Amino acid sequence: MPSTVVPGSPPVDSASPEAARRHTIGGRSGASTSPPAPPDRTYPGQAGIAVLCALAGAVLIQLGCASGPADLVVAGRTVVNPIVAAVIGVVLLDETGAPGVAS
Repeated sequence: MPSTVVPGSPPVDSASPEAARRHTIGGRSGASTSPPAPPDRTYPGQAGIAVLCALAGAVLIQLGCASGPADLVVAGRTVVNPIVAAVIGVVLLDETGAPGVAS
């Protein structure tokens, strides 16, 4: 294969992987154009807390079903579930931006 020449840079033999890896367009080297990695927003023990909360919720639902009519349990869960989900989203996941806007 013929060598490739980019204006302003030395020719590169396309058959040589080492030469192609060292070659940069325009003679620039070392600069990375990839975006920075997002910050790590996980907390130690987060999975354990999630399992503990799931178990506590299951126990509370079972206690509610054992002590009262099922329609009240379902109604209570229907009201409380989105409230708890919103609190978890704001506190743990930092979801405070407007809809459609990345923070």
